[in-house]
Amino acid sequence: MTNPPRPSSESRWLVPAGALLLWVMTRPAFDAYFLGENFTYLKQFHDHGDHFFRALFSATDVIFFRPLFFAASLPWHFLLPQDPWAFHLRNFAFSVVNLWLFHRLLLRLVTSRGAHVIAFFLFAISKVHLTTIGYINLFDSIVMLMLLLATLLFFTRFIQERRTIDYALGLAFAVLSMFTKDHGVVVVAVVMALIGIRRSWPLVIAAVAALALRFAIVGSLPTSNPTYTPQLSFDVFAAKLAILTSTIGNLSFFDNGVTGAAATRLWIAIVLYFCLIALLLVTLIAGRSRALIFPLVWIAAYFAPTLLNRNLQIYYVYEALAGVALLIGLCLEESGRPARPRWAGGTPALLWAWIAALVVIFANGFVSNYKSDYYWQMSSRAAGSLQKPLIEKYRDRAPDEIVFVTASRPFWEFTLQRPMLQELLHSPRLEVRFIDRGDAARTRSHLIFDLDRRTTYAQSSDSAR
Repeated sequence: MTNPPRPSSESRWLVPAGALLLWVMTRPAFDAYFLGENFTYLKQFHDHGDHFFRALFSATDVIFFRPLFFAASLPWHFLLPQDPWAFHLRNFAFSVVNLWLFHRLLLRLVTSRGAHVIAFFLFAISKVHLTTIGYINLFDSIVMLMLLLATLLFFTRFIQERRTIDYALGLAFAVLSMFTKDHGVVVVAVVMALIGIRRSWPLVIAAVAALALRFAIVGSLPTSNPTYTPQLSFDVFAAKLAILTSTIGNLSFFDNGVTGAAATRLWIAIVLYFCLIALLLVTLIAGRSRALIFPLVWIAAYFAPTLLNRNLQIYYVYEALAGVALLIGLCLEESGRPARPRWAGGTPALLWAWIAALVVIFANGFVSNYKSDYYWQMSSRAAGSLQKPLIEKYRDRAPDEIVFVTASRPFWEFTLQRPMLQELLHSPRLEVRFIDRGDAARTRSHLIFDLDRRTTYAQSSDSAR
């Protein structure tokens, strides 16, 4: 490792500029309403008698073990108002923290100012932030990346300055990372690639303990869940690899609920995609060195586990995209060293190529974000349509039971899953049922609400207490 570069006046503007671009690009995220998933950890808390530690050491959604996410997310339900904007602002603020941490890590690893700036903005202008900020419960992903960046920053400080406190803090953040998602133990591989195996042995012990605790509390990996049962599929692998590589350039080949709206015509997107892949390959070849092992392990460690489930989501590439940005920064720095051939970076040709690419990537992301209708946006918009006809009308005076009539039961059961309405209506004992339209005439309830028409279908005279 090289000696750490000192922050300069030229570098201090990066984080404010990145935060401004992040705000401009993700403004549509703040229009998203709550979803039932946003209250997952509050449900976990209530299901265990409002006992924090019982809920902490319990399964999330039956098949997951995410105690760190539970601890990081639960307090916000008591600190923030029940307004989606408050939670979006929280996600935005922590995203800016991640930009700052990424900037500090780059200062330690990428001494070339041009390479540093390109790597920083390549991550800052990614369209993935629209989802991590707008899809409120993806605060999980933001926290996971924050812990990873903090881990790597302190371990980098340790190998450059040999301070014990940095090593201890690196260990602490790495252990916390292990208790995020079930595959959080992959942080050990990334740390090993950075500081070596010999210094990483305490994390190996911690990882074994974390896995043992996970299997003791949750049990074996899911075998009956059609989405999350571990299974490697070529179709899923190809789809997720396409999502990762296209998201680097903020590209989408057609309007899609997973990858967002297409910013250009299909043929233009295809041309831009192959130009991006060519630029990536040239950059990797030009900057090849042993230093690239670390970011390559980072990308593989956080992307590979997502290939084992069949849930296609753009936010699964969130941590990997930060690793890709660092990889590009290190390649650009290596390609600019005097020993390299002129075509590989002795001239600023490669830097200028990436500056031009950043302009195109920003334009793609900006247009896509303002046109996109991700699946989570569709669901949140549907949930938000109930604000006036149901939530505002019956808040603090909800009936004992609400029956929802709809022709799309699976969609609404997911969108309004417990305890979303119980919290928003301030009625913890509220019972919610969903029925098909054909069963409405035979249903007797205080309040029947037609979800497809957003109107009260039937209501007895004592519907509100």
